[in-house]
Amino acid sequence: HKQLGPVNAIFDRAALIAMPVTLRQQYCEQINKLAAPLCKQLLISLEYEQTKRSGPPFSVRAQEIASLYSGWDIECLSQSDIPQKQPPAIDAAYLLTHKR
Repeated sequence: HKQLGPVNAIFDRAALIAMPVTLRQQYCEQINKLAAPLCKQLLISLEYEQTKRSGPPFSVRAQEIASLYSGWDIECLSQSDIPQKQPPAIDAAYLLTHKR
């Protein structure tokens, strides 16, 4: 069985927000193992009041992304309000660049 890696680009459209908080650290550790030096990652996240919805998708706030991806430079590309979603949410896109 063949191993994957290293990769130069990652697109996370809904993987991180599909995981409960208990699995996110493990997921990010795997991403770190696969990422080549200076790998780019486009990460789409969703933020809302987690107590008002059980998920998935789960709310993953910018502070948690910064903590999970401490070995990456993080740039917020956009944030869009989604007022019609219940509860109201923010869709956010981030560009991450691996530091190693």
